[in-house]
Amino acid sequence: MSGGIAWVYDPEDTFTENCNCEMVDLDPLSAKDKEEIVTLLRKHIQITGSTVAKTLLENWEEALLKFVKVFL
Repeated sequence: MSGGIAWVYDPEDTFTENCNCEMVDLDPLSAKDKEEIVTLLRKHIQITGSTVAKTLLENWEEALLKFVKVFL
């Protein structure tokens, strides 16, 4: 697969060391990425009632620092 984007929630800060960076690029989140993640989390809560997604949004400024943008 190539040409895709993934946002990985990495609360333990271990993704980079476990990622094959020869296959992907890791980049900081853009403002648009942040908006898209919030939209997806809200939709996920609406569909599933996820308490994890609710916690992420309730602590968004902190959670935001734990996301990694991955270009495939």
